[in-house]
Amino acid sequence: MKAICCGSFDPITKGHEALVFAASALFDEVVLALFINPEKHYIFTEEERLSMLKAVAAEYPNVTVAHSDGMVVDFVRREGISCIFKGIRNEKDLAYETEMAEYNLQNGGAPTLFLPAEKE
Repeated sequence: MKAICCGSFDPITKGHEALVFAASALFDEVVLALFINPEKHYIFTEEERLSMLKAVAAEYPNVTVAHSDGMVVDFVRREGISCIFKGIRNEKDLAYETEMAEYNLQNGGAPTLFLPAEKE
């Protein structure tokens, strides 16, 4: 089964790294995907964020890095991804990610699996 961990990763955090660790143990293949929103202002450049993601992915033989400026649902369909894997820190994250999960599923994407984030 193939899963995706996606976000803007500006920067990638210890919480993101914990999510990648968990996903790599649960799924055969994990795509760590940087999504670009041209309307957003970032601290790090796209190249810097991709470099950070590649450094994390290098620790796991079943994790690859990708990037897109499109919609997650389109990427998921195109790449044959079975599950979207998201970390949840609080109620605000849960509300937002639940809305996104419903949109992705209703539009032909994959189901979303939520993992509570570690306190650190």
